[in-house]
Amino acid sequence: MNTSPEAPLSPAAAAKRVGCSRTTIVRARASKELIGLRDNRNHRKITPEELETWAQTKSFGGVHGVYMDSDHGVSTDTDHGHLMDTQQTVVRTFDNSDLAAELKAMKATLDDMTAELNQARVVQARLEERAQGLEARLGDAQSEIARTAESHQAQLQGKDGQILRLEARLDDALARKPGFWSRLFR
Repeated sequence: MNTSPEAPLSPAAAAKRVGCSRTTIVRARASKELIGLRDNRNHRKITPEELETWAQTKSFGGVHGVYMDSDHGVSTDTDHGHLMDTQQTVVRTFDNSDLAAELKAMKATLDDMTAELNQARVVQARLEERAQGLEARLGDAQSEIARTAESHQAQLQGKDGQILRLEARLDDALARKPGFWSRLFR
């Protein structure tokens, strides 16, 4: 007879052992309903004894354990404090009211998500319209800048002509022979 305690289980192995999801085990640990430990690799572990104690208080969303024993007929979870051997097959019965409530909640969630999606589509359409408007304004601003640049270029060319004429007049004035007064006061 082996009296050594069973090795601690990972959350996935514990979930498989009691017939629930790994997420249920993780939530139970987070809410302190199920006490676990961490091994030397910092992995979460659950002792089989703690798992069985916790599992006896739970029905896992309307699922109640019923075991079909090939030799003795049907027995319930309360008849056995330990897991059945390999000769037995686990059969689960479902409570339809829990499933209906869960389905109703899922439909409500789906309706909410659909409404949010429709709102997001409306916002997206408004943003696209605004982006088109901004692109049009940008195109208008670029056209105005181009016209202004052409106008300033034309003005600069006109000013360049004036400057050239003034430079020519200055050159003519400097090229003249000095007058009477400039010769007198040199």
